[in-house]
Amino acid sequence: MFVIEAPGAAVITTTEVKEDIPRAFKEAKEHRLYVTKDGQPIGGIVSMELMQILEEVLADTPLVLMAEARMADIRSGAAKLMDADDFFARADAKMAERSR
Repeated sequence: MFVIEAPGAAVITTTEVKEDIPRAFKEAKEHRLYVTKDGQPIGGIVSMELMQILEEVLADTPLVLMAEARMADIRSGAAKLMDADDFFARADAKMAERSR
């Protein structure tokens, strides 16, 4: 049986979703729903608020990874800090790429 130990989360079966879709979405406004079939997790339902947060995190992840790699290079001595003008020019270019 699938058990979760995450605060603010609940489990719902595919049968329960099929039987009462409006209730499932109503519940998703209050809890992250783990959808199970035959006792195994197969998906999830989240509120629009949480979906927006997830979308923002996914969009920011490449920038975070780039920053982490850059900091590692600086700490190891493989790269030097760039000046502010160069940094913001590169950041603006990356943001422009993301918005396409």
